[in-house]
Amino acid sequence: MRVPNKVRVFAWRLCKDSLPSKLNLCKRKILENTTCEFCNYPIEDISHGMLNCQDIKDAWKQLLPEYRINKWNIEHSLLSPMQTAHQAIGLQKTLTPPTSEPSYLMQKLGCWCAPPTGFCKINVDAALFFDLRKVGVGAVVSDERGNMLMAVNKVEHELNEPESVETLAMLRGLQFILHLEISKVVLESDCLLMVEALSTNTTLLSTQGNILQEIWDLLRLFDEHKVQHVVRSENK
Repeated sequence: MRVPNKVRVFAWRLCKDSLPSKLNLCKRKILENTTCEFCNYPIEDISHGMLNCQDIKDAWKQLLPEYRINKWNIEHSLLSPMQTAHQAIGLQKTLTPPTSEPSYLMQKLGCWCAPPTGFCKINVDAALFFDLRKVGVGAVVSDERGNMLMAVNKVEHELNEPESVETLAMLRGLQFILHLEISKVVLESDCLLMVEALSTNTTLLSTQGNILQEIWDLLRLFDEHKVQHVVRSENK
């Protein structure tokens, strides 16, 4: 789908349930109250914040009027905002031609596994602390047997673009292991967008583009390197 990177990242975070809903913020001990600020529903989770809140439904009615009007004029069917969104996405999928398989080699993992013989694996991740306006980045380094060699974390100032947070975690992870004299490394992250950008040597004209360039420079210091994507629940 050809949309701006920020939209892709937002959709990715939505699917991963990593948007800062009040329920998620309470799970991270940032807030104590999960009540929706708009309609006072007791639990504001992702589905409520995106679709089920009455105020959000009213907003969708304003954002998606033409599709609903056409549906009514042609088929005399008045869709709810949720139905409108689902049908619009379904139509877009049917009109979008299938993309060919990527020419680069990027392994997508459904579960964590030890790196190949002679390699060390570094898993990186980031967490946002909205109340402190800080970002925490961390890395876990494992050997070919799956034994943990090192675990580190660092607090950073909050960044403007959410995708930059995951990219910064990759950069810091590589910087953390430079002194370990590792010659072959597997860099693994649950941020598919940035993994693809690294694997295809894509140049991004944004904040994360500068960070990606630093990551590429560090990866060239190793004899061999791989960049892999892993599902969020297995990024450990």
